[in-house]
Amino acid sequence: MKVINIKVTDKLKVTSITDGGSTINAGSPVKIASGNYKSVILNFDFDSTTWDEDTLTKYATFSIEGQDRIQVGLEAIGDYKEACYVPYSVLKQNCKVNIGVYGSLIYNGEIKKIVSAENLYFLVVDGSFSIYLTDETPVRVETIEERVKKDIDEFTKQKTDDFNLNYQTKLNNINSNILDYEEDKRYDKYANSKRLEQNISSYFAMTPDNKVYTVRFPLWETSNSCLGEKLDDNAGLVCTPATDTVKEVSDYGEAWQSIDCNAEVDSNGVRHVTALKGMNSFRDTGRVDVFCLFRTYYQKIWEQDGYLYISRSFVPREGYDIVPQAINKDGTINQWFVIGKYAVGDIFDEDGKTHHLYSSKGLIPTHSFWSLSGDEEISDNISHSGCITLMHKKGDYYSAGTMADYMHILTTFYLKFATKNTQSIMYGHANNNYQYKVAKAESNVNRVVITTAQANNIDLHTFVSVGDVGSNTNLDRNNGYIHNIAYDVEVIGKEVVDSSNTALILDHAKFNTTTTTYVTTMHERSGYSDKILGRTGSVGSNTNGKHGMVLDGIELMVGGYEVTGNAFLNIVDATGKREIYYTNDSKKLTTNITNAMSIYKKSNLTIQPTKLNSDNYITEMKFDTKNGLAVQTQSGATGSGSTVGYADSIYVDNASSGQRELLWLGVLNVTTSAGLSRATVNTAVTFSSWGLLARLSINGVGGELAE
Repeated sequence: MKVINIKVTDKLKVTSITDGGSTINAGSPVKIASGNYKSVILNFDFDSTTWDEDTLTKYATFSIEGQDRIQVGLEAIGDYKEACYVPYSVLKQNCKVNIGVYGSLIYNGEIKKIVSAENLYFLVVDGSFSIYLTDETPVRVETIEERVKKDIDEFTKQKTDDFNLNYQTKLNNINSNILDYEEDKRYDKYANSKRLEQNISSYFAMTPDNKVYTVRFPLWETSNSCLGEKLDDNAGLVCTPATDTVKEVSDYGEAWQSIDCNAEVDSNGVRHVTALKGMNSFRDTGRVDVFCLFRTYYQKIWEQDGYLYISRSFVPREGYDIVPQAINKDGTINQWFVIGKYAVGDIFDEDGKTHHLYSSKGLIPTHSFWSLSGDEEISDNISHSGCITLMHKKGDYYSAGTMADYMHILTTFYLKFATKNTQSIMYGHANNNYQYKVAKAESNVNRVVITTAQANNIDLHTFVSVGDVGSNTNLDRNNGYIHNIAYDVEVIGKEVVDSSNTALILDHAKFNTTTTTYVTTMHERSGYSDKILGRTGSVGSNTNGKHGMVLDGIELMVGGYEVTGNAFLNIVDATGKREIYYTNDSKKLTTNITNAMSIYKKSNLTIQPTKLNSDNYITEMKFDTKNGLAVQTQSGATGSGSTVGYADSIYVDNASSGQRELLWLGVLNVTTSAGLSRATVNTAVTFSSWGLLARLSINGVGGELAE
């Protein structure tokens, strides 16, 4: 990797350029795209007395021969605070390239001005380039309106010239399709998304990973141990989760990294990445959906000589299947795919009445209520059937989390940590089931007073509801009165009241408590992972069961089960055996189970428990890498439990017919039976509850991948 340092001072004026310790002058070529250099970083050193560093967002614009404009936000790359990669398209050109350094001034949360400085002119020839300063472009300040008008004028002139140049040809061919195409291009709402996706693909091409990462686990018949062995290029790699006080340590390189992004899927089933974190246009709050973007990989899972092998490669290999989320509706392949970052929450529309689901930050995970009593309560039917209706309000190709999404989470964990006992590394929010009556009634406070022993059970930065239950005796969280004073708010402090009592300080406006007020632990709001010093870990403790986990930026185990969006189970017989019906085309999703069983695919993998109406600890999982299925095929064997095999359970009821929804992970009161491979399959496809949550997916566009 080559790093070129660019010094930028007052009003973003470039004053010096160095390659390592050598100053770059005009006519001094620098080799950048040959030898061992697989990527080139431009590191900008800003030292401005005019512009406030805290409010100045900076980016670079690459213009190849004045035609192809590529904007790249400056961000932290390794040890470099304000840097960017030279786009692959620049490295390929044998032409002049200029790079302009720009800044957008943020004032009161709004972009007010665009500031441009001198350009740097690169001459790229056979992988070498010359670079020098120029005074041709003076420093000037433009309003956004001026800049946009200029861009529109230039764009219109260019299109007019292009049209005039080719007009005779178009007339001769009488090709209306070409005219329509040109018109579509001019007004394509996803034009910026297409350029961004090309840059993502180019960056991945510039930073290839040709290694093979493998882990193997003993089959139950070989050993009941949870522990695996890392093989191939995975051998010796270590990953240690972070907390809010301890940084993550990971040996896993760039190919494994994720980045938050905004993405959507259009009515034609085409997915679009609209912004990456670090870009001015990226948003993670409000009416927007946030995903974690990953590099496409290929996987192979097989059994051999008493062991289960899971292997991942970031380049195609014989016998490896591409991760299903990378396959487009038209059969083409993306170099990236996305997984929903948060459990979805509700946001009211501007009318203050209707509301829709979003995967954005600061939201209470949406669930159902038996009744509503006040504060911020919203009830949605988060069930398998309910999610089909709710997600389709966003578009035909939206769904709750798919089987392939959860398979990605599982196999990533197994490869990084080489244990099937996921709770031994990160427990998740599955051991935090508390409800306490207040010890002292107070007025005009933002706290609840409970006994010190009770307060010791509730961690800082967990979330609770406060409700005045009055004469009611049913304390189920499905009741709105459990939350009618403060709904799912963060515990931000503790205060000793006297020798026996402690107050929990809550992030909420002041309220009154009475002798019939209760405090109840609840789900974590989306965005809690911002406190974690890494992309993998938990707040406070990774293993005390009171906090959700984060894996590569994905918030998981936040105190509720997660509904599978693209699959349900059909009960075969009284032994508890269940078949899996699924579709990888979200447009086919239907709440009519009879129709679903005729148009979905039926997997050859089935669930077969040993005990009914009971937790069966999992001893075998099977994987369908082509279609993205991970299935808990065998469970409940003698000797199985929470520290052997997969160390998680599957709960099966005693029905002999009918259909069931497939719930992943665990609610906040299931303790050691929870984990990333946990499944609950005892509820009807229409069942919803406070403990059922959902994750957004736009990955149901691959059609029936087995065909």
